[in-house]
Amino acid sequence: MVGLNQALFAGGFGQKLSFLCLFLIYSHPAVNAQPECHITGGSEEICYGTSTSWNGPEGMSSYYWTGPEGFNSVASEISVTVAGTYTLTITDPTGVSTCTRTLTVLPRLMPGSINTTLREFCTGGTTVIGGTNPPYGPATGGSGLYFYTWQLQPGCTGEWADIPGTNLTSYAPEPPPSTTCYRRKVEDPVCNSIAVTAFKRFEIYEDPVSQSVVPLPADQVICAGIPVSATFKGGSGGYPGGTTDIYEYSTNYGSAWNDYQPGQLIPTSGLSGTGVVGIRTRRISTGVNGCNFGLRESFSWSVNPSPETSSIYHQ
Repeated sequence: MVGLNQALFAGGFGQKLSFLCLFLIYSHPAVNAQPECHITGGSEEICYGTSTSWNGPEGMSSYYWTGPEGFNSVASEISVTVAGTYTLTITDPTGVSTCTRTLTVLPRLMPGSINTTLREFCTGGTTVIGGTNPPYGPATGGSGLYFYTWQLQPGCTGEWADIPGTNLTSYAPEPPPSTTCYRRKVEDPVCNSIAVTAFKRFEIYEDPVSQSVVPLPADQVICAGIPVSATFKGGSGGYPGGTTDIYEYSTNYGSAWNDYQPGQLIPTSGLSGTGVVGIRTRRISTGVNGCNFGLRESFSWSVNPSPETSSIYHQ
């Protein structure tokens, strides 16, 4: 019993693409002592990581393969590393009877790319993760039929979880409550394959908390002529380098505020009234998505006027 049986195999997912062609023999009727030339069975298109087999007639003596990038081989077993179209030609010993068949090898599924630049926000901040337009892009390879699912990883550690209803190449996450990572998964239902992109990290910081005012003197009621000042302590929140502390003072009940430097002395001569002098501070965010400003922290002094004096003359 003689003939041709050809089996083609593609390397497993994530491995080097290769094919192995094996030839077995089966008998077929001949006309005028020449074999009928035909190649049957199997598939003419295969996905990365799958296999197929072909059958040919008995009596063929030569095999010739051609393929992408100048590939050619006369061996009964071949190994290839490039996806594309491969053509097999078989010929009988006389060179009279030949037949050919082509095999299309689909490329490995690639997930495309997303914007993976680190983003920093305060609680409530978010932005679109680009994955549609250059330099980022959708999936390639495989059968060309893709389904997308975005995934998240709370704390950027542990298991990834699918986000329902995210069959898009780009994605705008809901504002995460804490640091979270995102990536895009793509599935090819025809080739039954899955690929994922690199991840994007959203670093989340607490909203700014303003410093507290340390007044000098600490008494809220002073006499005119006693200078006042303040230093500041504490404060938190915001992302490093993304906050500014604002310091201001007023000597007219807060109707107008001026820039203040910690420790700066404010004279009170000629002033009087309840809460006439005040110092305040506030921590603000500078260009950070989602960050609120800290609450204003302040301290005020009431100033008692200097007592009036009179001169007594004796004659």
